[in-house]
Amino acid sequence: METERHPVSPAETGGATGSAAPTGPVGKSVTGAKATFATVLRNPRYLLLWLAQLISDLGDAFAAIAALILVTDFTRSAVAISALMFLQLVPMVVAGPIIGVFVDRWDRKKILIASDVVRGLLWLALALHPTLAALYPAVFVSTLASLFFRPARGAIIPELVGDEQMQAAVGLAQSTTQFTGLLGPIVGGALVGFFGTGAVFGINAASFLASALVIVFIAIPEAARFPKGRQAKGTSGAETAAATGPRSSFRSELGTGLRFIRSDVVLWFLIILFGCFGLVAQLAGVAAIDYLRNTIALSPGRFGLVMTAEGLGAVLGAVITGNLAGRLRSGPTAAWGFVALLGLFGLFFLHPGFAVLPLLFGLIGMLETGFNVPLTSVFYRRTPPEVRGRVFSVANSLMNGLGLGTLPLAGFVVAWLGSAATLGWVGVIGVATMLLGLTTRGGKAFLRER
Repeated sequence: METERHPVSPAETGGATGSAAPTGPVGKSVTGAKATFATVLRNPRYLLLWLAQLISDLGDAFAAIAALILVTDFTRSAVAISALMFLQLVPMVVAGPIIGVFVDRWDRKKILIASDVVRGLLWLALALHPTLAALYPAVFVSTLASLFFRPARGAIIPELVGDEQMQAAVGLAQSTTQFTGLLGPIVGGALVGFFGTGAVFGINAASFLASALVIVFIAIPEAARFPKGRQAKGTSGAETAAATGPRSSFRSELGTGLRFIRSDVVLWFLIILFGCFGLVAQLAGVAAIDYLRNTIALSPGRFGLVMTAEGLGAVLGAVITGNLAGRLRSGPTAAWGFVALLGLFGLFFLHPGFAVLPLLFGLIGMLETGFNVPLTSVFYRRTPPEVRGRVFSVANSLMNGLGLGTLPLAGFVVAWLGSAATLGWVGVIGVATMLLGLTTRGGKAFLRER
C-alpha cells in the first residue's frame, strides 16, 4: 500500500559517468531517436519492468482504499487515519538514507525480487487476518520493503532504456501510477463491498508475487545489478574504493549520497529549493481538502469529481511530457511548469466555486506531473550508477523531511489564515522561491539541462 511520491529520484548514463552513447536492448544506438511511450515499450527489458509496475500498482491502489475502509470501520477516528499516513512517511525520512547504502552494495535485481516477495507475504498474512492490530505493522514493514525497491528500480532504469528514452520511461512510469491511482477508489471500493477487505489485501499480495515473477525474467545489465569499481563524480578514489570494497566503512558509504549531492551544483540547488518549499507545501494538501469539504461544502459526489479531474489531469500531464521528451528541455520544462502550477494556486484568492474547480484541479494535476517528469529525469541523468541508491534515498529524505516537520502545524495555519488564503499564499511563496532560485548559479545551470 505504498504511495509513490518521490518528486525526484534519478541519473545519467552519459555525461555524469563519461560513458558512450546509450544503446537499446540489442545494442543499437538510440541517440537522436524520438522517444515516446511506444518506442520505450518496444524495449523488451523495460516492457517487463513496466508490466511488473502495472501489476503491483493496481494491487497497491486497491489495497490503499481497503486499508482506509478497515481503519474507519474499526475506529471512526481521524487520528487513526493520520497514524496510518505517519507510518508510511516516517520510514522514508529516517531509514531511507541507510537503506540506500545497501541498494548500492547488493545485487539490485535480487533486491527487487526480495522486496516484492516480502511485501507479498505480508499482505497475504493480512488477507488471512484483516484486523487493525495486524494492519499497522504490516503497513510499516511493507513501507520499509518499498524503500529498498524504489531506489533499486530507479537505479536500473537508465541502463535499460538509455539516455534518449529516459524522460519517456519516467513519464510512462508516472502516468501508470496516476492511472492506477484513479482506478483504486472506484474498483477497490467495489471489491471491498462485494468481497471484503481481506480479499482485496489478498489481491495486493498476489500482485506483488506476480511482479516478482516478472522481474525474474528481466535481463538486467551487470553494470546496473552490481555497480562496483566506478568512481562517482564528487567522491575521491579512496571513497569509491571504500564504497565498493569488501571492508567498506558503512559510515563512509552513508555520507556518500549527501557528499555527491553537495558536489553537484544542479542537484544541490534542487534539494535546497524543494526542501525549503516543502516547509509550506504540506499546507496545500490540508488546505485543499478543507476548502472543498468545509469552506464551500462540496457533497461527496462533487468532491470525488474534483479529485477525479485532478487525477485525469495528472495522467494527461505525464503522457504529454513523456511523449514529448525528445522535443522538450528538462530544466526549463520543469522550472516553468512549477511556476505555472503554483501560479494557479493564486486563483484561490478569488474563492473559485464548483463550476470551475474540475477544470482548475485538472490543470493542477497536469502541471504537477508535467514538471515532475522532467525533474525526475534530471536526477537520473546527473547521478552515476554506483551511487544511485544512496543519492535517491538521501534526496527523498531531505526533500520530505522538512515537510513532515510542518505537517502537525498545518491544521492550525489553515484555521488561522483560511483555506483559500493559505492556498493562495502557498502559490505566491512557491513562485517567488523558484524565480529567486533561478537567479543563482545552480538555478542557471538547471535551466541549461537538456
